[in-house]
Amino acid sequence: MGKCKFNDNWLSIGQFADWLKRVPADDSEAYCTFCKRTLKLGTLGIKALESHTKSSKHQESANAARNSHGIAQFCSVASSTSSINNTGNIRDLLGSTDTMKAEVLWALNTVAKHQSCRSNDGIGELFQAMFPDSTVAKTFQCGRDKTSYILRFGVAEFVKKELISKVTGPFVIMFDESLNHATKRKQLDLQVRYWDDGQVQSRYLGSQFMGHATANDLLKEIKECAGHLDLSKLISISMDGPNVDKILRALHTLLHNVPARREDYEKTTRSTRFPLAWCGHRWLVNLPVVIRALDIWSSMLVYTNAVRRKELPNPGTGSFAVIEEAQKDPLTLPKLQFFRSIAQLFDPFLRKYQTEEPVMPYLGKDLAELIKSLMRRFVKREVLQDITTAQLTKLDIGDKNILMPVHCVDIGLGAEEALKNSKSSDLRILEFKRDCMQGLSSMVKKIQEKSPLKYSTVRQMDCLDPTVMSSDPDGCKAKMKGLVQTFLLNRQLAGGVCAGDTILQQFDAALSVECRHEDFISFKPMQKRLDGFLHGFIGKAYPDLWAFCKTLLLLSHVSERPERCAAALHLETLWTLDTPPSPSTPTIPAQPRAARLPASHTSPLSTFGDHIKMKNQL
Repeated sequence: MGKCKFNDNWLSIGQFADWLKRVPADDSEAYCTFCKRTLKLGTLGIKALESHTKSSKHQESANAARNSHGIAQFCSVASSTSSINNTGNIRDLLGSTDTMKAEVLWALNTVAKHQSCRSNDGIGELFQAMFPDSTVAKTFQCGRDKTSYILRFGVAEFVKKELISKVTGPFVIMFDESLNHATKRKQLDLQVRYWDDGQVQSRYLGSQFMGHATANDLLKEIKECAGHLDLSKLISISMDGPNVDKILRALHTLLHNVPARREDYEKTTRSTRFPLAWCGHRWLVNLPVVIRALDIWSSMLVYTNAVRRKELPNPGTGSFAVIEEAQKDPLTLPKLQFFRSIAQLFDPFLRKYQTEEPVMPYLGKDLAELIKSLMRRFVKREVLQDITTAQLTKLDIGDKNILMPVHCVDIGLGAEEALKNSKSSDLRILEFKRDCMQGLSSMVKKIQEKSPLKYSTVRQMDCLDPTVMSSDPDGCKAKMKGLVQTFLLNRQLAGGVCAGDTILQQFDAALSVECRHEDFISFKPMQKRLDGFLHGFIGKAYPDLWAFCKTLLLLSHVSERPERCAAALHLETLWTLDTPPSPSTPTIPAQPRAARLPASHTSPLSTFGDHIKMKNQL
């Protein structure tokens, strides 16, 4: 007997009409919309459907679906392009019965207050007891299952459709993957960056869960999540980088959530200042962690000495052993001070670029200055005096002829003072400074390798910086020409060469007329949104130029929402210093995790060059 095939007449049968759907790609299967699963017809045909209808799981799913209502039944939308943001209040979108409106509002309140769906169990009975005279309370039912259903299949679908309807022009996809500890799978979060209401917006698009995370796996999941968007308008894809571990975690782990140890520590040291938590993916909070570690290091030494004298119980943990070994090393404090000085160098850059605003035009200059600040610590001044940004990314740090003598390496005032107090030999101090130089060199090499500065697009983006437009119009013309040529080469410019000529002509006119305005000269980056500023001057007068500028301003400098900045990842080489580990020296693996990733995993800051290849595949 052959296999049965799907019969369209089944769709009109009463017991199947509510839930049965055809599987487009396979006639030997059917789909149950209640259970969200595919059914094999096999040799049974309609009997397989009848059997599924009688199953307890199907009946439970059918009851839940029939007792719940989709977003269309309680949302009244003026048009397909309307949005929550365009209405004064989300309640304006809710219609149908008063009970449905109340249930949706309560589900939204559950999300807004970060409450669990389980907390709504019995809420209907509670409201009936609280409000016995209310007709809405008498029919209100919004337990955990109904709350979950309203949010997942009602509100979430509605919001996502509203978001997709807004993304009508060019857009950028940003993604970040990390381990979900609840599901034990990798969670791929996607955001879309697009224009709305005259500004660049970044919004959460969706999440995908997966096991393997190769380039092909990522591509497949991105296609699935972003499949409803018009991928022909995708400009670029940007990603976030991996996190790192540091020895400073041991300080926090030792006293965290252990009341007995905390009491012993307070009584022995007479200090209530405790180590701060190290965050492997949020570098902006880790400078205070290092500063706190330096502040309490002497107190921690008092505590460990009391343990050695058996005045306090020995914790017997790995974190305590790590701290003991670190205290035996006379160079631990110089290492911490050196780490602090480098972290302080990165901190202003990281804080500046923790924003969703379009700031790519400033990135090239600031990142170049950051690299130079690192190089000035160990590279001869004359080498960096007249170096260009492009040359900066190609400078061979391995060339010993451009390096300072080891004793001249700038390790920071704190590290210098700590070295003097360590009473180490001159030879050991020289070795430490050599190690610091190697650590700095490793950081610079990693930034050179992953930095977007090697892409001409990033270096040319400062032609949209108002201060540069007013001070160097000729240079801006050349850079705008380079950007247009890049988009033409990658077939990203509608209209081709003719459109490119029009853009350049309008840009030339804007530089000659608009950029002489006092507001361009006095413009303060990050104090005023760049997209709104440029729109006010060139949005109406130069429509073709503005359309191209909108595309450029969409290019992402980093995945903002996960709030990780890739440049900080280059600090991961700081603690190793390329020296063989010794029993008394805390270390991290010499090869950073970023270096072990496959070639497809690039820095989130390289938002245009590498990822344009993945975009073309999409």
